[in-house]
Amino acid sequence: MKRKIIAIVFILLLIGGFGTAANNCGCDINKNYKSDYSQKNQRYSLGLLVNPEDDPNLPEPITLSGDPPSSWDWRNIDGKDYTTPIRDQGNCGSCYAFGPISALEALYNIKNNDPDLDIDLSEQSIVSCTYWYPYMNKGCCGGTIGFTIAFLIIEGVPLESCFPYQAVDSKGRDGSDCPYGSPSNEPVKCSDRCSEWRNQVIKFGEEGFQAIDDVNSIKIAVSTYGPVIAYLEVYEDFRDYSGGVYKYQTGEFLGGHCVSIVGYNDTQGCWICKNSWGTEWGENGFFKIAYGECRIEDLCCYFTSYIKSKSYSNPIINIILGKRERLSEGIAFPRFLEQFPILERLLSLPIFTRLLNLR
Repeated sequence: MKRKIIAIVFILLLIGGFGTAANNCGCDINKNYKSDYSQKNQRYSLGLLVNPEDDPNLPEPITLSGDPPSSWDWRNIDGKDYTTPIRDQGNCGSCYAFGPISALEALYNIKNNDPDLDIDLSEQSIVSCTYWYPYMNKGCCGGTIGFTIAFLIIEGVPLESCFPYQAVDSKGRDGSDCPYGSPSNEPVKCSDRCSEWRNQVIKFGEEGFQAIDDVNSIKIAVSTYGPVIAYLEVYEDFRDYSGGVYKYQTGEFLGGHCVSIVGYNDTQGCWICKNSWGTEWGENGFFKIAYGECRIEDLCCYFTSYIKSKSYSNPIINIILGKRERLSEGIAFPRFLEQFPILERLLSLPIFTRLLNLR
């Protein structure tokens, strides 16, 4: 009888190792989850190239004062869901596009007091149009939060229908080609946007952009303004998460990731976050993570407004002509041209600005 019991326990443990089971992180894991992401290039289903404190385009964090509620969830405010549907970045290191777009879409719903608007904005615009100078992102091989925010303030993005997401960048790379492999796809260029893209652009407002890095300030920002953009360190066990409150337990560090925090719960001691790995992962695409885990609070960014505005026609000249200083405090754009003052002066001459019809 004793042997039978031991055998049954062993079988249950064996089955549990291949199915959904609780582990000592206090969350559920799903070993049956089969992602579409290349195991060889797992970091390129993530996408942040630098840690937040090393991002030269993010301002110094501030501290918000107040006493936030003990819980908040933008998916259920008086029975209404102000978040937009879960997306899937696929085999492309483009989280730096999905995290900020997620926050911007929710802000649009919140500011219009209409959770059913669910505007769908183009992540592909960020992947294809921030490649190299002046924004210095690397397409499907990764990017930074700071450069993406700069792009979303200066140029903004059109609707998804104008420039659908294809998980391929302007050089024809997907995650499998990173970091230095030859492109294996046809390029998806910035010029592939629909002809009317300038007339449907949504941007983050310059005013009200701040960085925060403490629990109380993040709670205030989330409950007052909307979802915030957050950095996350991803380890191997996170990929198998299927529910509960995640705490890191085992596995190698895979890379930096960008998500949006849509809520929190003090009773459970966790943040509620929106990921960009499709609805089959996690809690229908969302996840909970314990306060203080995986550097989730190291540097978050929030906005208080969005604007509808035609995009500037040439961001490079726009920066040269002084727009850089007008942007939110602390954003430091690439200093490339400052290293070549003669080139900067030449490009600022009236002949060039008239030629580009910028004045």
